[in-house]
Amino acid sequence: MFSLIRNKKPRTIFIGDVHGCIDELSRLTKRLRLSKEDRVIMLGDLINRGPDPAACIAFVAGHNFEALLGNHEDEYLQEYHTVEKYALLRQELGDSLHQWVSKRPLWIEHEKFLCVHAGLKPNAQPVAKDRR
Repeated sequence: MFSLIRNKKPRTIFIGDVHGCIDELSRLTKRLRLSKEDRVIMLGDLINRGPDPAACIAFVAGHNFEALLGNHEDEYLQEYHTVEKYALLRQELGDSLHQWVSKRPLWIEHEKFLCVHAGLKPNAQPVAKDRR
């Protein structure tokens, strides 16, 4: 059985597809009993679907969790100036959190793992898009 009991070793914890569900993210991180030595990597898609995408971004940025750019954040960055729901999110985020989102990497590489969100094409190199 999987246990969330805190051990003494620093952990690397991967969390993906929160989709604006701030209450669930907050409860999960409390249950994990994170230490300052733990490394939390968000695997993308902090926004859309759930009730409070701006709060999810603020929570992750405020806790200094690492985070990948998911396809939903990429869509936001491409469409915030033309799509109403993204224009509202842009306003809620303000300049600082908008810039934080725009600087999310497409992958995080470590000697023991490689984190990606999704959507890699066979035999193609990942290319960072021009993100504002």
